[in-house]
Amino acid sequence: MMKHIHYEDENSRYITIGCVEKVLCMLVCWVEDPNGDYFKKHLANIPDFIWVGEDGIKMIQSFGSQAWDTSFALQALLACNITNEIGATLKKGHEFIKESQGAWTFSDQDDGWQVSDCTAEGLKCCLLFSMMPPEIVGVKMEPERLFDSVNILLSLQSKNGGLAAWEPAGALE
Repeated sequence: MMKHIHYEDENSRYITIGCVEKVLCMLVCWVEDPNGDYFKKHLANIPDFIWVGEDGIKMIQSFGSQAWDTSFALQALLACNITNEIGATLKKGHEFIKESQGAWTFSDQDDGWQVSDCTAEGLKCCLLFSMMPPEIVGVKMEPERLFDSVNILLSLQSKNGGLAAWEPAGALE
């Protein structure tokens, strides 16, 4: 079990998938070795999750929705047909989308958990940008990375044809 927990931690750079898992993974790492590197790596990003507000301790539920929000914002901007007026914004958004890609997560690449619909929306943005002049939106994403995104989506397809968020239904069977 610890091998799986360490894998999850390393895959997400000790951010984990959310606040509940963060606490549980950090706790079991402490039980394993309170002075160990795994526990210390968890401690390093506690301020990203927990802080003291004016009315008590606060904890965030997820690490954000940066990739998700950016994909939809870019698609909305592209639909407005004002590319020449907002080229610099589109270029910055395109760079963020490209830098966030592993497969796309809900928040950013540090999150480490690809999500099927976030991957699909990030892929859609990159495909739209690939049809636009690079002097406006920057360098196109490499075809290999686009293929990787399609392969991730296909790997998440369940036996019934649906797409799960993180892994195909029955993946643990």
